[in-house]
Amino acid sequence: MLSTKSIDQISPSSYKDFSSDIKELDEYLKRFAKGNHKKNIGKTFVLLHEEKVIGFYTISMAIIDFNEISEELRKGLPRYSIPVARIGRLAVDVEHQGKNMGKLLLMDAFERIMEASTSIAAYAIVVDAKNERSKKFYERFGFFSYEENPMSLYIPMQTVEKILNS
Repeated sequence: MLSTKSIDQISPSSYKDFSSDIKELDEYLKRFAKGNHKKNIGKTFVLLHEEKVIGFYTISMAIIDFNEISEELRKGLPRYSIPVARIGRLAVDVEHQGKNMGKLLLMDAFERIMEASTSIAAYAIVVDAKNERSKKFYERFGFFSYEENPMSLYIPMQTVEKILNS
């Protein structure tokens, strides 16, 4: 049975063997996620299977510059920094990759961010893809690359709302 919990609700033994094959993501989970969660730097949520972490993501608030948004989406936006939510990290354990766990984590993040956006403004959700494979994963859900940095992507909240309602 799968469940999602905040990292402060589980024991570090639940994720000591976690490996996504991306060293910096694994290290973040094991060394920094719980501390950053407590300090309100980034909130980390884990996907559990039989009390073992099989995936996680971290979310926080951020801003992006107006000029980083694609030309077609700039219409009607103010010409200054735009409030967004950031998915700072999203990873799935190698044993569970290719089984739609990434999509499950992303949809959970979308739901949490959508709920928060009813009280805290967020025009879009942004992510920084770690590699081309990650970039393609996000693009499948409608993320756009930034004008200046193709490995940074965003998706407008209007699109997220459509995805969640479909």
